[in-house]
Amino acid sequence: MRNLDKALEVKIDWLSFTVHGSYSVDEVIEFMGFDLANLREMPSGANGYKRMKKYENISVLYDGGENMGIHVNVTGSSIATLLETYKNSISEVTPFGDKAFELQSWNDTILSLFLTELLKIARITRLDLAIDDIGAEYYTLDEIENKQEKQQIVSKWRSCRNLRENTIADNVKIGHTLYFGSTQSEIQLRIYDKQLEQNKGILYDTTGLIVTPWVRWELELHDDRANQCAKLLANNIIIGDVAFGILSHYFRIIKHNDSNKSRCSSETKWNKFIGNVKRLKLTVKKEEKTLDEEQKQWEHQNGRKVAKMFAKNGGDGDYFVDLAYRFEDKLTPRDKEQLGWID
Repeated sequence: MRNLDKALEVKIDWLSFTVHGSYSVDEVIEFMGFDLANLREMPSGANGYKRMKKYENISVLYDGGENMGIHVNVTGSSIATLLETYKNSISEVTPFGDKAFELQSWNDTILSLFLTELLKIARITRLDLAIDDIGAEYYTLDEIENKQEKQQIVSKWRSCRNLRENTIADNVKIGHTLYFGSTQSEIQLRIYDKQLEQNKGILYDTTGLIVTPWVRWELELHDDRANQCAKLLANNIIIGDVAFGILSHYFRIIKHNDSNKSRCSSETKWNKFIGNVKRLKLTVKKEEKTLDEEQKQWEHQNGRKVAKMFAKNGGDGDYFVDLAYRFEDKLTPRDKEQLGWID
């Protein structure tokens, strides 16, 4: 059996990004600090890409369709491998410019430097932040489940899913995860029993079992929110402050001392868990659609109705011309600006 040192640790547990433009797959690999020989060519690609190179849990997908670029997935322990490799290479001149920096402590500093350079050439598609409570010093899964049942959780997520996994033969519990938010959203929280997950594959090999309780809080960020998070980390905000700052904005465990849950005080243990970090809201600025984008959306929403009205009017297009003239005075100043009209 194995004991783990008790600690509260924060790390990136997944990073995916796509590089567009004229960069070659070799340049992307060299940017990450790897020798080209480190990555082996796989027999097939994935996710619409015809080809893939791989090293540990790092996959580089390329030779896709138009505008697909080069896509990189880095998962689990390979995040540390990537940052260590990048650290060892940053004094070199790469196709992306001179990255010779005067180094300080390497952990947060190297992460900041890597993301600063990465954001210049790539778009982040996924970034997971993991908070490990080794020793379950704060909450067990059963405790959080109990808080949810007693309505002691205030969250910006509207849904919660509770998944328990047991063996069929002897009903041994081998997994427990609480999901907050939708898998389709840009931000989701998973809280799961990492001890059970790690022991699952060696359930009956007691010599290798982890006996220390271990709860992981994992924020899965996609697209705009993943990019915003990466920018915070690139701006030298330490990873612990970012992770707890985001978590505290979206989730809170309370004690019932007000009829309005939003006004209830946070539980003392929750305050100790979060610490004195500032809440971080990952806002997404809504971009205005171009006229072409509006047209595509309009066609998607109304194409069937147009065809129906066209058939109803015997294939006479004059109906639509008359309709356009009748509604022309309804155009807003913004509509006219997009059309290039001058009053």
